[in-house]
Amino acid sequence: MHTTRSLVCALLASLALATAVHGQNLITNGDFETGTLTPWVATNDAQIGSGLYALYGTHSCAMATSAGGLHIAKISQEVPTTPGTTYYLALDIVGLESGSFSGYTISGVPGAGGSPDGSVILQAPFGPAHRTLIFHASTASTKIVIDMFGAASVVDNIRLIALPPNKNAGKYTGKAQTILSSAANSLSNKESIKLVARIATSGQIVLLEGGREFAAGILLPDGTLDIRLHGQRKVVTTTIRGTRIQFTINGAPNLLDEGGNELDAEMHTVYTLTRVR
Repeated sequence: MHTTRSLVCALLASLALATAVHGQNLITNGDFETGTLTPWVATNDAQIGSGLYALYGTHSCAMATSAGGLHIAKISQEVPTTPGTTYYLALDIVGLESGSFSGYTISGVPGAGGSPDGSVILQAPFGPAHRTLIFHASTASTKIVIDMFGAASVVDNIRLIALPPNKNAGKYTGKAQTILSSAANSLSNKESIKLVARIATSGQIVLLEGGREFAAGILLPDGTLDIRLHGQRKVVTTTIRGTRIQFTINGAPNLLDEGGNELDAEMHTVYTLTRVR
Protein backbone atom coordinates (compact mmCIF):
# COMPACT_ATOMS: atom_id res chain seq x y z
CA MET A 1 0.00 0.00 0.00
CA HIS A 2 2.92 2.32 0.71
CA THR A 3 4.27 1.71 -2.81
CA THR A 4 0.90 2.57 -4.32
CA ARG A 5 0.63 5.84 -2.42
CA SER A 6 4.23 6.71 -3.23
CA LEU A 7 3.28 6.40 -6.89
CA VAL A 8 0.38 8.79 -6.29
CA CYS A 9 2.85 11.31 -4.89
CA ALA A 10 4.99 10.94 -8.02
CA LEU A 11 1.93 11.58 -10.16
CA LEU A 12 1.15 14.67 -8.12
CA ALA A 13 4.61 16.02 -8.78
CA SER A 14 4.30 15.51 -12.52
CA LEU A 15 0.73 16.69 -13.15
CA ALA A 16 -0.08 20.41 -12.89
CA LEU A 17 -3.59 21.14 -11.68
CA ALA A 18 -5.29 24.40 -10.82
CA THR A 19 -4.25 25.68 -7.42
CA ALA A 20 -4.79 29.41 -7.88
CA VAL A 21 -7.95 31.10 -6.68
CA HIS A 22 -9.60 32.71 -9.73
CA GLY A 23 -11.83 35.07 -7.73
CA GLN A 24 -13.02 35.46 -4.17
CA ASN A 25 -13.27 31.97 -2.72
CA LEU A 26 -16.42 31.75 -0.60
CA ILE A 27 -15.23 28.55 1.05
CA THR A 28 -13.34 28.84 4.33
CA ASN A 29 -10.40 26.44 4.84
CA GLY A 30 -10.92 24.84 1.44
CA ASP A 31 -7.27 23.81 1.33
CA PHE A 32 -7.33 22.44 4.90
CA GLU A 33 -4.01 24.13 5.67
CA THR A 34 -5.28 25.11 9.13
CA GLY A 35 -4.64 21.49 10.06
CA THR A 36 -8.27 21.02 11.10
CA LEU A 37 -11.61 20.46 9.37
CA THR A 38 -13.17 23.59 10.98
CA PRO A 39 -15.59 25.05 9.86
CA TRP A 40 -16.50 22.00 7.79
CA VAL A 41 -19.07 19.66 9.33
CA ALA A 42 -17.55 16.19 8.96
CA THR A 43 -19.08 12.76 9.51
CA ASN A 44 -17.98 9.12 9.45
CA ASP A 45 -14.49 8.54 7.97
CA ALA A 46 -13.61 12.14 7.02
CA GLN A 47 -10.42 13.37 8.71
CA ILE A 48 -7.41 15.62 8.19
CA GLY A 49 -4.69 14.03 6.08
CA SER A 50 -1.02 14.93 5.85
CA GLY A 51 2.17 13.52 4.37
CA LEU A 52 1.19 11.02 1.67
CA TYR A 53 -2.40 12.19 2.09
CA ALA A 54 -1.71 15.84 1.22
CA LEU A 55 -2.44 16.74 -2.39
CA TYR A 56 -0.85 20.19 -2.14
CA GLY A 57 0.66 21.99 0.81
CA THR A 58 0.81 19.98 4.02
CA HIS A 59 -2.82 19.01 4.65
CA SER A 60 -5.95 17.79 2.88
CA CYS A 61 -9.20 16.06 3.76
CA ALA A 62 -8.66 12.31 3.72
CA MET A 63 -11.85 10.37 3.16
CA ALA A 64 -10.50 7.39 5.17
CA THR A 65 -6.82 6.51 5.53
CA SER A 66 -7.10 2.78 6.11
CA ALA A 67 -6.36 0.45 3.22
CA GLY A 68 -9.01 -1.93 1.94
CA GLY A 69 -12.72 -2.12 2.61
CA LEU A 70 -15.48 0.36 1.86
CA HIS A 71 -15.74 3.76 3.48
CA ILE A 72 -18.38 6.47 3.83
CA ALA A 73 -17.58 10.09 4.58
CA LYS A 74 -19.18 13.50 4.21
CA ILE A 75 -18.10 17.11 4.67
CA SER A 76 -20.33 20.15 4.30
CA GLN A 77 -20.08 23.91 4.72
CA GLU A 78 -22.83 26.53 4.43
CA VAL A 79 -21.92 29.82 2.74
CA PRO A 80 -23.86 32.99 1.83
CA THR A 81 -25.04 33.11 -1.80
CA THR A 82 -27.12 35.41 -3.97
CA PRO A 83 -30.29 33.92 -5.47
CA GLY A 84 -30.07 33.74 -9.27
CA THR A 85 -26.27 34.01 -9.33
CA THR A 86 -24.18 31.35 -11.06
CA TYR A 87 -21.47 29.67 -9.00
CA TYR A 88 -18.37 27.68 -9.93
CA LEU A 89 -17.43 24.90 -7.51
CA ALA A 90 -14.05 23.24 -8.07
CA LEU A 91 -11.93 20.72 -6.20
CA ASP A 92 -9.07 18.27 -6.66
CA ILE A 93 -9.49 14.58 -5.84
CA VAL A 94 -7.38 11.44 -5.97
CA GLY A 95 -8.08 7.78 -5.27
CA LEU A 96 -5.42 6.09 -3.14
CA GLU A 97 -6.00 2.46 -4.09
CA SER A 98 -5.24 1.29 -7.61
CA GLY A 99 -8.03 -0.82 -9.08
CA SER A 100 -10.53 0.18 -6.38
CA PHE A 101 -13.59 2.38 -6.81
CA SER A 102 -13.85 5.75 -5.05
CA GLY A 103 -17.00 7.74 -5.77
CA TYR A 104 -18.02 11.30 -4.93
CA THR A 105 -21.28 13.23 -5.01
CA ILE A 106 -20.75 16.99 -5.05
CA SER A 107 -23.79 19.16 -4.39
CA GLY A 108 -24.91 22.72 -3.81
CA VAL A 109 -27.97 22.44 -1.55
CA PRO A 110 -30.22 25.37 -0.51
CA GLY A 111 -29.49 26.34 3.08
CA ALA A 112 -33.12 25.72 4.03
CA GLY A 113 -32.94 22.22 2.55
CA GLY A 114 -34.72 20.64 -0.39
CA SER A 115 -33.46 19.50 -3.78
CA PRO A 116 -29.90 20.52 -4.75
CA ASP A 117 -29.43 23.53 -7.02
CA GLY A 118 -26.74 21.42 -8.66
CA SER A 119 -25.24 17.99 -8.14
CA VAL A 120 -22.86 15.64 -9.91
CA ILE A 121 -21.60 12.10 -9.24
CA LEU A 122 -17.89 11.59 -9.91
CA GLN A 123 -15.29 8.87 -9.67
CA ALA A 124 -11.95 9.61 -8.04
CA PRO A 125 -9.25 8.17 -10.32
CA PHE A 126 -5.97 6.67 -9.15
CA GLY A 127 -3.94 9.81 -9.64
CA PRO A 128 -4.96 13.46 -9.20
CA ALA A 129 -7.91 14.97 -11.05
CA HIS A 130 -9.62 18.36 -11.16
CA ARG A 131 -13.45 18.36 -11.02
CA THR A 132 -16.06 21.14 -11.23
CA LEU A 133 -19.76 21.87 -10.80
CA ILE A 134 -21.67 24.89 -12.14
CA PHE A 135 -24.98 25.75 -10.48
CA HIS A 136 -27.43 28.63 -9.96
CA ALA A 137 -28.16 29.47 -6.32
CA SER A 138 -31.83 29.66 -5.40
CA THR A 139 -31.52 30.96 -1.82
CA ALA A 140 -29.48 33.36 0.32
CA SER A 141 -27.28 30.55 1.61
CA THR A 142 -26.05 27.31 0.07
CA LYS A 143 -24.62 24.23 1.73
CA ILE A 144 -21.70 22.72 -0.20
CA VAL A 145 -21.84 18.97 0.39
CA ILE A 146 -19.20 16.42 -0.59
CA ASP A 147 -20.15 12.77 -0.09
CA MET A 148 -17.55 10.03 -0.54
CA PHE A 149 -18.13 6.31 -0.80
CA GLY A 150 -15.84 3.41 -1.66
CA ALA A 151 -12.07 3.06 -1.31
CA ALA A 152 -9.81 5.53 0.49
CA SER A 153 -9.33 8.87 -1.29
CA VAL A 154 -8.42 12.51 -0.75
CA VAL A 155 -10.09 15.84 -1.56
CA ASP A 156 -8.36 19.23 -1.51
CA ASN A 157 -8.40 22.81 -2.86
CA ILE A 158 -12.17 23.29 -2.67
CA ARG A 159 -13.20 26.62 -4.22
CA LEU A 160 -16.58 28.29 -4.67
CA ILE A 161 -16.62 31.43 -6.82
CA ALA A 162 -19.51 33.65 -7.90
CA LEU A 163 -19.61 34.22 -11.66
CA PRO A 164 -20.72 37.72 -12.66
CA PRO A 165 -22.11 38.26 -16.17
CA ASN A 166 -19.16 37.59 -18.47
CA LYS A 167 -18.22 40.60 -20.59
CA ASN A 168 -16.79 38.27 -23.24
CA ALA A 169 -20.11 36.54 -23.93
CA GLY A 170 -20.96 36.04 -27.59
CA LYS A 171 -20.30 33.96 -30.70
CA TYR A 172 -16.74 33.45 -31.90
CA THR A 173 -15.00 32.03 -34.96
CA GLY A 174 -11.35 31.07 -35.20
CA LYS A 175 -8.91 28.22 -35.46
CA ALA A 176 -6.85 25.74 -33.50
CA GLN A 177 -3.32 25.28 -34.78
CA THR A 178 -1.42 22.23 -33.52
CA ILE A 179 2.35 22.39 -33.70
CA LEU A 180 4.36 19.17 -33.42
CA SER A 181 8.14 19.30 -33.27
CA SER A 182 11.17 17.21 -32.40
CA ALA A 183 14.64 18.71 -32.74
CA ALA A 184 16.28 15.35 -32.12
CA ASN A 185 14.37 13.72 -34.98
CA SER A 186 14.19 16.72 -37.36
CA LEU A 187 10.41 16.68 -37.09
CA SER A 188 8.18 19.72 -37.58
CA ASN A 189 4.51 19.81 -38.51
CA LYS A 190 1.59 22.23 -38.27
CA GLU A 191 -2.12 21.49 -38.69
CA SER A 192 -5.08 23.84 -38.32
CA ILE A 193 -8.82 23.34 -37.94
CA LYS A 194 -11.59 25.93 -38.09
CA LEU A 195 -13.65 26.50 -34.96
CA VAL A 196 -16.87 28.09 -33.79
CA ALA A 197 -17.25 28.95 -30.10
CA ARG A 198 -20.04 30.27 -27.91
CA ILE A 199 -19.55 31.93 -24.54
CA ALA A 200 -22.64 32.36 -22.36
CA THR A 201 -23.15 35.23 -19.93
CA SER A 202 -22.24 32.76 -17.15
CA GLY A 203 -18.83 32.28 -18.78
CA GLN A 204 -19.59 28.74 -19.93
CA ILE A 205 -17.85 28.08 -23.23
CA VAL A 206 -18.44 25.49 -25.96
CA LEU A 207 -16.07 24.83 -28.86
CA LEU A 208 -17.40 23.24 -32.04
CA GLU A 209 -15.74 21.82 -35.15
CA GLY A 210 -17.97 21.08 -38.12
CA GLY A 211 -21.02 21.64 -35.93
CA ARG A 212 -19.90 19.06 -33.37
CA GLU A 213 -18.92 19.90 -29.81
CA PHE A 214 -15.42 18.75 -28.92
CA ALA A 215 -14.63 20.88 -25.86
CA ALA A 216 -16.53 22.72 -23.12
CA GLY A 217 -15.67 24.58 -19.98
CA ILE A 218 -15.88 27.86 -18.10
CA LEU A 219 -14.10 31.19 -18.63
CA LEU A 220 -13.54 32.58 -15.15
CA PRO A 221 -13.64 36.29 -14.20
CA ASP A 222 -9.84 36.69 -14.26
CA GLY A 223 -9.52 35.13 -17.73
CA THR A 224 -8.53 31.66 -16.53
CA LEU A 225 -10.11 28.92 -18.65
CA ASP A 226 -11.18 25.63 -17.05
CA ILE A 227 -11.90 23.37 -20.02
CA ARG A 228 -12.57 19.69 -20.71
CA LEU A 229 -10.88 18.59 -23.93
CA HIS A 230 -10.54 15.04 -25.32
CA GLY A 231 -11.71 13.60 -22.03
CA GLN A 232 -9.18 15.54 -19.93
CA ARG A 233 -9.66 18.70 -17.91
CA LYS A 234 -7.15 21.49 -18.42
CA VAL A 235 -6.79 24.81 -16.63
CA VAL A 236 -5.00 27.45 -18.71
CA THR A 237 -4.47 31.20 -18.82
CA THR A 238 -6.02 33.13 -21.70
CA THR A 239 -4.89 36.33 -23.37
CA ILE A 240 -7.86 38.62 -24.08
CA ARG A 241 -7.41 41.71 -26.24
CA GLY A 242 -10.56 43.45 -27.40
CA THR A 243 -12.68 40.88 -29.24
CA ARG A 244 -9.90 38.26 -29.47
CA ILE A 245 -9.23 35.39 -27.05
CA GLN A 246 -6.14 33.21 -27.32
CA PHE A 247 -4.89 30.32 -25.23
CA THR A 248 -2.44 27.43 -25.56
CA ILE A 249 -2.84 23.83 -24.45
CA ASN A 250 0.21 21.59 -24.21
CA GLY A 251 -0.08 17.89 -24.94
CA ALA A 252 1.94 14.68 -25.08
CA PRO A 253 2.17 13.35 -28.66
CA ASN A 254 3.19 9.77 -27.74
CA LEU A 255 4.79 9.17 -31.13
CA LEU A 256 6.86 6.08 -31.97
CA ASP A 257 9.58 5.64 -34.56
CA GLU A 258 9.78 2.69 -36.97
CA GLY A 259 11.52 0.64 -34.30
CA GLY A 260 8.73 1.23 -31.79
CA ASN A 261 10.76 3.64 -29.67
CA GLU A 262 9.10 6.75 -28.27
CA LEU A 263 10.14 9.95 -30.02
CA ASP A 264 11.37 12.93 -28.04
CA ALA A 265 8.72 15.31 -29.35
CA GLU A 266 6.71 18.30 -28.15
CA MET A 267 3.18 19.29 -29.08
CA HIS A 268 1.01 22.29 -28.30
CA THR A 269 -2.18 23.73 -29.74
CA VAL A 270 -2.84 27.46 -30.02
CA TYR A 271 -6.53 28.44 -30.00
CA THR A 272 -7.39 31.84 -31.44
CA LEU A 273 -11.01 33.05 -31.27
CA THR A 274 -12.51 36.33 -32.53
CA ARG A 275 -15.96 37.52 -31.46
CA VAL A 276 -18.33 38.07 -34.38
CA ARG A 277 -21.41 39.05 -32.34
